Amino acid sequence: MAILTIALAATVVSYSTVGPKQESIYVDNLIIKDITNGSYSVLNRNNKGKIAGLRATGKTIGTAITKVIEDLSGSEMSIKGIRRIVADINNGIGSTNGKNCYRTIHGALSAMKGGDHILIRGGIYREGSITIPSSKNGTSWENYSAISAYNNERVVIDAGSNNTSNIFAIGNDDDASPIRYWKFEGLEITGGGMSGISFRKGPIIVRYCYIHDNYTGSSGELEGSNPAGIRGAWWQDSIIEYCYFKDNGSLANNGQHSVIGAQCYSDYDYINYRDIHPKDPDRCIKNNTIRYNLFENTKNRAFSGIHHKGQQLLASHPIPYEKDFGALRGHPHRSWGDKIHHNIFLGIPRSIGCQQDFAQVFNNIIVDSNVGIEISDYETRTGSTAVTVYNNTIIGGRILVNFGHPSREYVLNPYIILMNNIIDDSPQDYDRNYNLRIGDGYVAKSFNYDRRRVMITNNYVYRYDNEHDIGVPSENPGEGRLLMTIDEYGRGNRKNENSPREVNYRKLSSENIDPLYQGSIGTSKFKVRGGHRITDSISISEISVSRDHPYLEDVELPRYIGATGLTKDSGERWDPENPDPGDAGWVDYVWYVVGRKLKPPQNVRIH
Repeated sequence: MAILTIALAATVVSYSTVGPKQESIYVDNLIIKDITNGSYSVLNRNNKGKIAGLRATGKTIGTAITKVIEDLSGSEMSIKGIRRIVADINNGIGSTNGKNCYRTIHGALSAMKGGDHILIRGGIYREGSITIPSSKNGTSWENYSAISAYNNERVVIDAGSNNTSNIFAIGNDDDASPIRYWKFEGLEITGGGMSGISFRKGPIIVRYCYIHDNYTGSSGELEGSNPAGIRGAWWQDSIIEYCYFKDNGSLANNGQHSVIGAQCYSDYDYINYRDIHPKDPDRCIKNNTIRYNLFENTKNRAFSGIHHKGQQLLASHPIPYEKDFGALRGHPHRSWGDKIHHNIFLGIPRSIGCQQDFAQVFNNIIVDSNVGIEISDYETRTGSTAVTVYNNTIIGGRILVNFGHPSREYVLNPYIILMNNIIDDSPQDYDRNYNLRIGDGYVAKSFNYDRRRVMITNNYVYRYDNEHDIGVPSENPGEGRLLMTIDEYGRGNRKNENSPREVNYRKLSSENIDPLYQGSIGTSKFKVRGGHRITDSISISEISVSRDHPYLEDVELPRYIGATGLTKDSGERWDPENPDPGDAGWVDYVWYVVGRKLKPPQNVRIH
């Protein structure tokens, strides 16, 4: 959906427009009854005096433009062409009629066809259990279906704490009715039970939505149904961006499956990629992007921020060992992993729970979580492989690579890649006091550990309270777990021919004389200060960081440690339509615009 913006004197008015194949259908809860004869007036709903003034101003500007062009000689544009532009301006300003409008979202959905755009006028809509059949799907991103707020007006969809349903349920819960080519934009979604939005497959886009306080009841019987802000199965090629997720989940909060943000599950369909390679590419989680969002926990309703529910294998396991990650570089599914990046997580016990092969988790800021990032597998006994975790800043948390279950033996050789992360002020009160752990979830069980498949380099452990940073399984049976600091890990075990120089860093607090961050308020408390010294002789800006991704040849890694770049910071001027991931201003945009102090561009509201 394009946005036509017309500047008139000091006034800027934005109008939602659609492409040539699409129709606009309006929802307005101020009308007395549905309008189906094309007579709905978009502008008459607003202040008539302002509209008359805009129309008069537009005509004045149009007349002036026409006169100037007529007086020019040798103009490359014909008078007829200029008059057409003026007519378009006046039509955009003065158009009043020609659309249908419904009092409810349900009514508009019943009337729409695939590729139509539903534009909701400002107001509170007391609706829930809005089921969108796959017959309403778009056919491409040139002809997609949409539900969005009209002209930045505040639209609140409130199901009234209906603790048994989703607010939007898109497509039927089966393979025959997947959702395709839908966009949700500029909506506040609250009061649902299972979720704000539930969908299967995709692609869909969700952007600039405030999704909050969707949760199940206190008994806990629905927690196993995976409550979340957005939930569903087998997501593919979908994007969730510039959204604010807050206090979704379950009042019981009795497990990892209560999620504030996004929860996608493989539906326990492990067989597709474990034993047959592949069986059905349409029955898996692949190639989704979750970026530039804010996730916040203030009511303790959730354990996770983002969660892969059920292991998603995208390769036959184990992937053979080849030097220089050759088996990964040549794997046909190496680019299928989800991209989870440039998000901010606040106060969520486990912010990112990743159970998908080839997933990429990078440039996230995670604050006050026992587990910042966990790569895990509790079901398939094969383990996620080739998950790449890089350039994250974790303040008050840790990274866990957690394969294991007390009643199951594991036989696997996973690839593990952890690079350029900051682990700061990791708490002592969780899981035997490791800042970073590689191993089984329980002491009694373990897995095959091949040091050559593991790359841990250029990570920085700061303000540590623990004697050891890393616990890894011994490669020799019977020796149990090896405990060491992160710099000892780099100096020892020189068996890794993939990364012969694994250098990591650790340092006690130097906040009084040499702070790590630029400040202590606003976004400055998340942005790394380039002059901070990680050793007596090296500042954090002087660390040599490789640009080469271990196995994705078209991906360049940042040349810095942590989630924020050191050379460019546009602050609040960071441009979301042309995002520069190396510009530290992304933090300001997510913190202030998406979720904090400034008036957001698409009616996100902080309550």
